[in-house]
Amino acid sequence: MKRILIAFLFYSFLLGSCKKEITISKPQASFSFRSDTASVFTMVTNDTCTLVNNSINADSSFWDLGNGTILKKRSLVLTYSTSGTYTIKLTVFNSNGQRSSIIKTVKVVDRVLRKIIIKKVYWDTIPNDIPYFNAEWPTSSTAGVFVQIQKYTPGDSIAPYSGLMPNSPILYKSPIISNVYCNTTTPLTIDVPGRSIG
Repeated sequence: MKRILIAFLFYSFLLGSCKKEITISKPQASFSFRSDTASVFTMVTNDTCTLVNNSINADSSFWDLGNGTILKKRSLVLTYSTSGTYTIKLTVFNSNGQRSSIIKTVKVVDRVLRKIIIKKVYWDTIPNDIPYFNAEWPTSSTAGVFVQIQKYTPGDSIAPYSGLMPNSPILYKSPIISNVYCNTTTPLTIDVPGRSIG
C-alpha cells in the first residue's frame, strides 16, 4: 500500500509539473500610410489618407493624431485642414495589458495652384427658351473669360448654370482673358504665381 501511495504521489507530481503555461505574446505596433511604410509622409490639406494598422498580437488600438484628436479604432482615414507637421502615435495593447507604440510624422502642405488650362470654350450665341440655361452667357461671338475657384460653404445656393456661390469664399479669381471666341478649341493657359488654395 505504501508503494502504491508513493507511485500515486510521484505521478501526481509529474502531471502537475507538465501543465502548459499559456503565454500571451507581446504586441508589436506597426502602421502604414495607404501602403507606404515610411516614417515620414507628406500630404496636402483636406486630402485623405488611410492609416492601415499592421500591428500584431494587439487586442486594442489608440491613435494620437498630433492635433488633439485621440481615437480608439483599428484603422482610420486621416485628414488635416491646416498645414503643418504632425506626430502620429499608435499605441496597441494585448489582453494581458502589455503595450507597444510607434511614432511617425506627417507633413501637411497647402495645395498650390500653379497653372490653369482651359481645353475648350463654347457658348451658344442664340438665346433659347430653357429658363436660366444661358442667362449668364454672352450673345456675342467673343467675350472675356475668367476662372473662379470657391470653397463651398454648406447650404450655399448655386445660381443655375453659372456655378457661382454667393456665400462661399473665393479662393482664386483669374484675370480676364479678352476676346475669346465662342467656339474655341485652342487651349487657354492661365499662369498662377504659386497661389495656395485650401
